[in-house]
Amino acid sequence: MKTVSFIVLFFALLTNAVVTAQSNSAATNCAQETSIAQQAQPKGDCAKANDPRSEAWTVDALSYLQRALSHLKNGDRVTAMGELNEAIKLNSQIAEAYFTRGSIYAADKDYDRALQDFDQAISLNPVLTEAFQQRALAHRGKLEFPQALKDLNTAIGMEPFNPSLLRDRGEAHLALGDYDRAVDDYQAAMSIDRSSTDPYSMAHLLFYQGRFSESAQTMQQVLKIKPENPYAMLWRYLAFAKANGVAAAARELADHSTRSNDKRWPTAAIDYYLGKIDEGALRGAAQSSEALKNSEQLCQANFFAGEAKLLKGVHEEAIGLLRAAQSQCRPDSTFFHGASAELKRLGAL
Repeated sequence: MKTVSFIVLFFALLTNAVVTAQSNSAATNCAQETSIAQQAQPKGDCAKANDPRSEAWTVDALSYLQRALSHLKNGDRVTAMGELNEAIKLNSQIAEAYFTRGSIYAADKDYDRALQDFDQAISLNPVLTEAFQQRALAHRGKLEFPQALKDLNTAIGMEPFNPSLLRDRGEAHLALGDYDRAVDDYQAAMSIDRSSTDPYSMAHLLFYQGRFSESAQTMQQVLKIKPENPYAMLWRYLAFAKANGVAAAARELADHSTRSNDKRWPTAAIDYYLGKIDEGALRGAAQSSEALKNSEQLCQANFFAGEAKLLKGVHEEAIGLLRAAQSQCRPDSTFFHGASAELKRLGAL
C-alpha cells in the first residue's frame, strides 16, 4: 500500500489552517475555553489573551510561523524548525505552530515528538481536522492502527465528505485487516474525487477480498500508466491467473516482461512464473547484503512461491510458504496482507 508522504500532505492540509491562524490565536482559544457568558471576566491565560502585549506577541509569533512555511516550501526544514520554536516561545497558544512543527517531525519519522505536538495542537484547537489526520498518520507510522482509526473517525465526523480522510481511513481499515470497510471508504473517496485513491491500492484490496477478476482489471489500469512496473505485472498475473487460468496469464506476463530490461528484484519473480528459474534461484535472487532489503525481498519470494504452489493446487506447501511470508513481511505491506488473505481463504489463518 502506498505510503502517504507527510511533507506533501502537510502543505495541502496547512493551506486552510494558516489562513485562519489569526482566529486560532490565544484570544480565540480563550473563547473555546470560556462560555459566552463568562467571556467578560476571563481567567488565567484567557486574561493574557486580552492583554495588548499578548496580541503583539501573537503577531510576532505568526510572523515566525509564516517564515517557517516559506522555508519549508524551499525545502529548508532546519531553518523552519528554528522559526517554529521561536513562534512557540513567543505564543504557546497557536495551534497551527504545533501542527506545523509536528508535521516536520512526522516527515522525519520522529513520530513520538510529532504526536506530542499534534496532541498540543488539538488541545488548543479541537476542531483542527488536519491535526487529527496528521496524528493518525503518525500513529500509522508507529504501526498503531487502532489509534489511527480513532483519529480518522473523529476527523470524518467533522468533514464527512473529505476524500483524503476517507482514503486514509480506508488504509487504516486495511491495516487492521478489515478489507470490506477499506473498500467502502476507498469507493466513497473515489465517488467524491476519483484521483484521491490510487488504482494500485484498490487492485490490492480487491485481491485480498478474492475479487480476482476486478483486481486484474484494476491492475491493468496501473499498467497502462506504468507499463514497466514489475510489481504491477506480478499482481496482475496472479489475479488474472486465478480468474482466467495460468496459461492465459503466463502468455500475458511474457508479453509484459518485454517492456523492461531492468534485471533488479522483483524481475526474478517474473522469470520464476515463466518457468525460466526454479524456487531456489528465486530465493537466491531475493537475497541482499542490506539487512532490511534482504528481509523484505525474502518475504516477497516466499509469497510469490506460495502463490505458485496455490496455482498448482499444492496447498500444504503453499500454506508453509505463505506463513513464512506473513511472519517476515511488515504488517502494513501488500505481501503481508496478500499472504494473510490467502491463508484465511485456506482456513489456515
